[in-house]
Amino acid sequence: MNRIRKFFIPNLCISFTLVLVFVSLLNLIRGRDFNGFSQWILQFAALILLLGIADYLIEQINFKKWTIQLLLEFITNYALFLLGAYSLGWFQFQAENIISYTITYILVFALVYYRSYKQIKQDEEMINRILQNRNK
Repeated sequence: MNRIRKFFIPNLCISFTLVLVFVSLLNLIRGRDFNGFSQWILQFAALILLLGIADYLIEQINFKKWTIQLLLEFITNYALFLLGAYSLGWFQFQAENIISYTITYILVFALVYYRSYKQIKQDEEMINRILQNRNK
């Protein structure tokens, strides 16, 4: 089960994402993006890349508390997400749109954070077991 969660699922997600990006790029080059979906996929990929860069830069800061880092990542990425989605024309600035995008953002952020947290904890436990066995 650990192998599935650590390798299989991330590899599937990476493969799925790369195929979507490459096919969308080919559709745009060939002029086959009739409904704008390929353009949206590439915009979304660029926005996710921007959020990843923001996360990386925030992680370079040495925080005294991890909760402050988490809060800064949440707020920064939320602002970038909404600003990017709005400026790319994905939604109009109306309450129901902001609420639905906010709920989506919170759910995705929470699930990604939970998965990362669990993975870090499992890795820590494995390292501690190795060290304990080594010291015996």
